Amino acid sequence: MKKFLLIIIPLLMLSCASSHQQESDLDEPQSHELLTIASRDFEINTEYAATIKGLQDISVIPRIEGYLQGIYVKEGDRVKAGQLLFRIDDAVWRAAVAEASANVQQMSAALEKAQLEFEGKQKLHEQNVISDYELAAAKSDLAVAKANQSIDGFTPAQRFFISYGTIWRNNSRDKYLERRIKSNEHSPSEARVNRALGSMPHFYEAFDIPEGSKMYIAPEERAAIW
Repeated sequence: MKKFLLIIIPLLMLSCASSHQQESDLDEPQSHELLTIASRDFEINTEYAATIKGLQDISVIPRIEGYLQGIYVKEGDRVKAGQLLFRIDDAVWRAAVAEASANVQQMSAALEKAQLEFEGKQKLHEQNVISDYELAAAKSDLAVAKANQSIDGFTPAQRFFISYGTIWRNNSRDKYLERRIKSNEHSPSEARVNRALGSMPHFYEAFDIPEGSKMYIAPEERAAIW
């Protein structure tokens, strides 16, 4: 029993000495490096995949065929009414107009000839030189020439433009037109006829349209795309 106590006591004394030394170390002041935090500006770049579009994208699509001879606007340019946007080779259309004009002149000449022949044969018939059949044939030829010159009171050139306007006839509600203008790049039918034909000099010649008419457009305000 005595040996056991002798061993325990030195161990307790050693433990107490170590504990007192640790407490003295903690009581001593310790030095630490002081850090100052300053505010700084940093630029953070973030990339996103996106597509930039306008509030309304409009495509100008001509309703005629031909080769482009000139493009006078660039994408994104501001344009105004009457400004020249494109120039399309109009050789085909000038040829068509020339052919129509030639047909009008030919029909006019045929009408004059038929009129002269009828008047001449009418005088011969009064003198009993020709038969009733020959006079009736001359009268029929005159009627055919008049029909070719004018049908329902319209000349061939007038009928050409009337036919063009006829194919674009329609009847649309205002709400449909408003939605179509906002979502479709093509012009409404009314603009295709009134505005397009109002910019063609041959249209004014065919109907002899005077200044002040509803269809009249001042030359400086007419479209010159083709």
